[in-house]
Amino acid sequence: MALFLAENAQDAAKNAAEKVAIGDGFLYALLGFGIVLLVLVVLMGFIYLLSYVARKSDGLFAKKPKQEAAPSAAPALAPGSSGNVKLNNVDDRTAAMVMAIVADEMQTPLNELRFISIKEIQDADGGESLAK
Repeated sequence: MALFLAENAQDAAKNAAEKVAIGDGFLYALLGFGIVLLVLVVLMGFIYLLSYVARKSDGLFAKKPKQEAAPSAAPALAPGSSGNVKLNNVDDRTAAMVMAIVADEMQTPLNELRFISIKEIQDADGGESLAK
């Protein structure tokens, strides 16, 4: 049965190839490409139409934020900032060096660490100061 179907398919393909001339084949191919291109253009126009409608209706259905009665007193922090650091007898440059050294030793980015306070302490014999 399968052999019979295969022979019939081959005969049909030979007959179809003999009946269609080269010029007709090019015409059919051109017609196919044109239909595909036309469908793509229609689909592109439909997508543009939907995006236009979505942009225009975005303002209609969006919830409006409530107005705050009193503005917040806390200043806005920089992105990645962990807040304020209390410095006790330490200048800014020394505090920055201590924070950089700690971040390097821990192999952690500085913006992921939170320093609460940095305090300078003296050795028991009154020698060099140490930052804690």
